[in-house]
Amino acid sequence: MSIRRLGILAAVVAGLVVATTAPAHAATRHRIADANGRTFATASNTDQHVTMQAPTGRTNQTWEITLMSIGDRVTSVLTGGCLAVPAAWTGLHPPVIQRNCQGTPHERWQRVRTTSTTVAFRNVGLQGRCMTIDRGFTPARLFAHPCDFGAVNQQFRVMAP
Repeated sequence: MSIRRLGILAAVVAGLVVATTAPAHAATRHRIADANGRTFATASNTDQHVTMQAPTGRTNQTWEITLMSIGDRVTSVLTGGCLAVPAAWTGLHPPVIQRNCQGTPHERWQRVRTTSTTVAFRNVGLQGRCMTIDRGFTPARLFAHPCDFGAVNQQFRVMAP
């Protein structure tokens, strides 16, 4: 193979690598909906709890998902708070809250495909615990329960804002 062809091949390969590699820590904006797309994860300026509410189209239902080395960081566009499970929680079902980002594993979430259109959010800090919709509250709140990937209350759609 000629030097010219090797140069062209190297340029094509380099271009493909650059085109397919996202910048480190690139954040993309999404809405996080229940499995049916009827309610959306909603942040508040006055309460750290994350609730599931009807779509509003406002920034309180928009989240930035940043790909990290282990799991994703999910941040509220409204408050800048990270979606997290309290590290010091001693009960069975800790709440999923928004708080100032501290870089802990309790703020990282692994997305596990559950159906062709849904994922479960498994917490990195609390292994075996997944984000779960608890409709026992009005509006419904998010908690971390043991993962049951078939449970509809642990299935979410990650949608464009």
